[in-house]
Amino acid sequence: MMRQTAALTINIAPSSKGNSEGNTVQLHSDRPVLAANYFIGKSVDETLRLLPMLFSVCSKAQACASVRGFECALNQNAEACVQRQRQIAVDVESLREHLWRIFLQWPQLLGSKAKQPILAEVFRLQRALDAQLNPNNQLFTMNAKGALQVDSVCMKQLKALVDLQVFGSSCEQWLAITDLSELSRWQKDTDTSASQLLNAISDKQWQSSGDGGYSPLPELTPAQQNELQQLMAQDGFIAQPTWHNQSCESTPLTRNQSPLLEQCQQHFGTGLLARAIAMLTEVANLAANLLRWFRYGYSEPAGEQSPTWQLGHAVAARGQLFHSVQCQNNTVTDYRILAPTEWNFHPMGVVKAALGQLQGSPNALKLQAQLFIELLDPCVAYSVSTHHGVATGVSTHA
Repeated sequence: MMRQTAALTINIAPSSKGNSEGNTVQLHSDRPVLAANYFIGKSVDETLRLLPMLFSVCSKAQACASVRGFECALNQNAEACVQRQRQIAVDVESLREHLWRIFLQWPQLLGSKAKQPILAEVFRLQRALDAQLNPNNQLFTMNAKGALQVDSVCMKQLKALVDLQVFGSSCEQWLAITDLSELSRWQKDTDTSASQLLNAISDKQWQSSGDGGYSPLPELTPAQQNELQQLMAQDGFIAQPTWHNQSCESTPLTRNQSPLLEQCQQHFGTGLLARAIAMLTEVANLAANLLRWFRYGYSEPAGEQSPTWQLGHAVAARGQLFHSVQCQNNTVTDYRILAPTEWNFHPMGVVKAALGQLQGSPNALKLQAQLFIELLDPCVAYSVSTHHGVATGVSTHA
């Protein structure tokens, strides 16, 4: 179902002094951040059944964070194989969400046709994997049982699709690129939506556009998780969250590292090129890791034990997702969800800083703003307006 009105409204007033003072940027959100109140009074099982229907975008990540929240609240631990299967489902969903951007939104922003047939194949493969991982719709329930046998054929097909259609070679070859000169050669030798976007950024010399710095949301210790849970209970915090009075972001740029990305940030900061590279690096890692699950089976590989969480948590395509749950006698008494969009599109956060640095003609300003927003991916419809017009984007889908 497509959202009919913009949930995020972004207004840019271009600087009249050649950007020496920066553009004036205002962000307003109409997102229903308290929608989880709907579950208060419902049973645990009913909540777990209904939640993916209410949050259709990234429903696997939402379901995973939810069941983990209940497991924390009820002091229960899922089997290691169940946790592993849940993680595979979330990772495949995150890969799908990134590919949605690459095959649909990126070409359209550059004036090309969306790659609908490729995207349709991505959705077909994800549905097939979902059917294998969660055949009885019990994976994201309390007392779920795992150790299902998943056919690797669909994962191999999805990996091959990403290899060819995104990178023109393989994920591993992309991840082996270590410097900007190698990246330039890859851009010239490859003709995919990904290379076309990077070429457009380079040709327009927009590599540094949107370099407003960034403050990553850290990986939280158990004590910090308790602190965040207490903050989530405060009125107004979820709508405009901060960490130690600092607006933070949780994006591919904050959770991916590579020699290429490091060199890019040294040369161009945290603008469009670094964020596009971070997105592609995450896609390559997610796809390359698909078959890795079969190397380890469903056991937890040594050195990769998950942290002990005090609240429900999942890393979705758009960032860290938190669910704070309280229940009594199998009934939900309080439910709060803190989504990455609230961090990434905070009124005083990374988008305001980035768009405040943009320069160029009115049309160039709007396109740069759209590219930056798409690389953060707000997961809802949005509008970008300047004194010279309005650009809209739709990031939700069924």
